[in-house]
Formats: sequence, C-alpha cells, structure tokens
Amino acid sequence: MRRFQIYWTCSRLSWQRIVRHFCFDECVSINGHTDVSVADDDLKTFFETARRGFFKIRREYTTAPHTND
Repeated sequence: MRRFQIYWTCSRLSWQRIVRHFCFDECVSINGHTDVSVADDDLKTFFETARRGFFKIRREYTTAPHTND
C-alpha cells in the first residue's frame, strides 16, 4: 500500500467513478487535494489514470525507518 496526495482535475462524474473504483475517501480539501492510499495491485491503473489527466499526483508519502545509531 502506498500513500499519495492528488489534485483533482476532472469532472464531478469522473471523480465519483474514480473514488468508487479505488475506494478512496470522498474528502477533498478546499484546494482540491485528497490524501489517498493505493493498493499495490491498483498502482498500474492509478498511474494510468493520472497520466490520462483525471488527477495530478502532487506528493508521495514515504515512511523512512528511524534509527538511533
């Protein structure tokens, strides 16, 4: 599972279909951003959907392991 912040650039109808397909949270910020979690099996479709212009990937959240060494 990977986490991203996306910016929506599509119509409301397309937005609804994408949210249902990927099981995203329906919350969108005032600026049009949504934080989403994408299953590893859906990554290819997720990136293709972004490439086709339905949304833009603004950021990928990574969790780096913390070390005390």
